[in-house]
Amino acid sequence: MVGLENRRRDLVRTFSRGMQQRLAIGRAVIHDPEVMLFDEPYTGLDQDASSMLDEVLRSVAAQGRTVVMTSHDLARAEDLATRFDILSRGIITASVTRNNLKKTSLPAFYKQALAN
Repeated sequence: MVGLENRRRDLVRTFSRGMQQRLAIGRAVIHDPEVMLFDEPYTGLDQDASSMLDEVLRSVAAQGRTVVMTSHDLARAEDLATRFDILSRGIITASVTRNNLKKTSLPAFYKQALAN
């Protein structure tokens, strides 16, 4: 699922940062929770691992589960999410659904939300 099958006998402490992140993602989804929380899950992932995570998140969402994710990668978030909440100083200052975002881009919405 997360591409660590060939390292299954290795100690986790020998894993790179990206491999540890892959393991954490696998641990988060293995129990099929209804709601999953991810805080900057792409941190430390290479291009292949990032693509793997995209597929995991799409699969989880297709199964009707809820994924809450923080991200500074607006392009990736815009591609994956159905709702966007903009946080500023720990407060949600703006929210929009993907359908309502079609009038603008997420980066433009983000800039406007922070300006207000």
